[in-house]
Amino acid sequence: MKLNKLPINPHKADFIQFSGGLDTTSPQILIPSGFCRDCVNFEEDILGGYVSVTGYERFDGRSSPSEALFYYLPYTGNSGLVPLNIIITGATSGATGYLLAVTPTQLVLTAVTGVFNASEILITYTGITVNGPVAVGSVYDDTTAYYQYLASERYRGFIGKVGDGACSGSVLGVWYYKGIVYAFRNLVAGGVGMFKNTSSGWSQISLGFEVYYQHGKIAGGIPAIGATITKGTTTAVLKAITIESGTFAANDAAGRLIFATITNGPFTVGPFTGGMQADVVSQDTITIPNQNGRYEFVTDNFTGLSTTSKMYGVDGRNRGFEFDGTTFVPINTGNTNDTPSHLTVHQGYLFYSFDGSVQFSAIGDPYNWQAISGAAEIGCGDSVTGFMRQPGNETSPALGIYCRNRSYVLYGSSATTWQLINFNDTAGALPYSMQKVGGHAFVYDDRGISDIQSTLNFGNFLQATISQRVKSVLDSKRNSFVDSHILRDKQQLRLFFNDGTAMYATLGPNVNSFMPILFPSTDVVTCSVSQEVYGGGNDVVFAGMTNGYVMQMECGTSFDGAIITANLNLVFNNSKSYRMLKRYRRISLEMYGQGYVEFNVDYDLNYAEPDYAQPDTFFNSANTTSISYDSGVYWDTGWTWDGTALTNKSIAIEGDGMNISLKISSSSNYFYPINFNGALLEYSPQRMLR
Repeated sequence: MKLNKLPINPHKADFIQFSGGLDTTSPQILIPSGFCRDCVNFEEDILGGYVSVTGYERFDGRSSPSEALFYYLPYTGNSGLVPLNIIITGATSGATGYLLAVTPTQLVLTAVTGVFNASEILITYTGITVNGPVAVGSVYDDTTAYYQYLASERYRGFIGKVGDGACSGSVLGVWYYKGIVYAFRNLVAGGVGMFKNTSSGWSQISLGFEVYYQHGKIAGGIPAIGATITKGTTTAVLKAITIESGTFAANDAAGRLIFATITNGPFTVGPFTGGMQADVVSQDTITIPNQNGRYEFVTDNFTGLSTTSKMYGVDGRNRGFEFDGTTFVPINTGNTNDTPSHLTVHQGYLFYSFDGSVQFSAIGDPYNWQAISGAAEIGCGDSVTGFMRQPGNETSPALGIYCRNRSYVLYGSSATTWQLINFNDTAGALPYSMQKVGGHAFVYDDRGISDIQSTLNFGNFLQATISQRVKSVLDSKRNSFVDSHILRDKQQLRLFFNDGTAMYATLGPNVNSFMPILFPSTDVVTCSVSQEVYGGGNDVVFAGMTNGYVMQMECGTSFDGAIITANLNLVFNNSKSYRMLKRYRRISLEMYGQGYVEFNVDYDLNYAEPDYAQPDTFFNSANTTSISYDSGVYWDTGWTWDGTALTNKSIAIEGDGMNISLKISSSSNYFYPINFNGALLEYSPQRMLR
């Protein structure tokens, strides 16, 4: 008798490309398979795939924690005699090192100074004989990655808050200018301090002096920067001069002289005796008197020289200012409440906003706000929240002026040709949300994130909301928004909220992805800056925090020492067979990374229905020399990469369902970021469900 063979279910494969980001709005069945139904601390790479986020670490100009090295020092003796986290010293060499860990044969050190000798004992711990010199360690497994973390922790402890004990509260502003980071924070003694990073930490900047003058005469000439000004025995070298009314030609100029130091001062009321013909009115020490402002900055150049760019700042509570790295010049506009909130430089004019009023200086002269010189005011009828220069051409440059509930475009090339056009009378922008990414302008308001695109006719613009997939998330956080910046290298717009969360949006020709970020509760961003490294290069990003630290973003493997917990839950994938029951057999992940990492892979079946049999979960330990597989749910593996792709690394799985949701997670403060490009899902169709 001939036996009939049972039918064999065909073996099929479905590749899931990881792309699209979070979607909390669309119906599950309509969302492409590579999107996320839930995620945290992942971002989408502009070239494809989901990447666990890079960390950040505190910054003050000292050595970066992530650049710390660890070393091995061979020894003999009783290691139990030596406690950890101390400085050990060679008895004959005088070399020192900070002890991180002890193995049966080696001491693990960081912050090594000098050279340990062969066969020398340790001071205080004579039962230990070391055999120097040390050898530099490298990361290749879980243990060595942890040594690297311990070394970074040692250096992290040296880095201070802005102003340390002299200051209190949040960082109010941070800016990167000519290779130096500047930060502002409330002083305990009153007012606000301006600080810069140095190799020994934050250093407060002395703001100098301003001497008011009047009756400036052309006969003595307008004093040159660098001239010595005298009045009797009082002398000072001129750093800047402002003319705020009148002119020297009419012998009635009045304004201020800015000095870094004054010898035999102060200047007393009366005529100067050398350097210029004018009368002293008064002398003041320059301070920033009013606390708790929110700083905004721009770097620009009002001259034709490449070396004369300067930073300009406002905070909504004090006068605006100019700073060139040495000289701090408060800018007087003549307003009764001279406290501008937002600023920009456009077509050679310095623009300020005062509530619903936009005012600009004389062309080419940010110190001059006289109407007779061309300065003027534009009323907007709503609170201005910021400016953004838009694409244009030589005859129609454009400046976006955003209010809370409306927006305008200012056309024209000078004060005589300005035309204020109502761009959108129902949509504006939140303060500090206006950014440019890849040639497009983006703003965040009540409708979410909008893309302001220029049309084929330069000077005309269209607005489109692009964040519909995460609308519910952004709507819930609108009132907690505090800041934004861009990361050019990754083509990202990043939004930060006062609850310690962020939204990273990767925006490119083929990518439109939004993914949420969660920071530790102690690290809430208040302000940030993203610039190219001075002199050219990759982006450098700094963020001010509520705890008084400035953090360098995109740096290290932790959130300033804290664990980064990252989760990635993909939408349920039915492999284009909606009602077909399938037996799932294998997952193969495509991925690459930068160093040692461990991660877990899990999955849910059939919309994770609780009354449907879900796979058991168990954990498999990391293996850094080979890839570890098992038949369970979690796959936890670790190894060292050199940046090449690791393809077809697979795990056998089991379970039946009509759809599957892949889940990837990691949790550590010393794992490197990893990019998951996609997954090949292997399965066998079973039968149609009724």
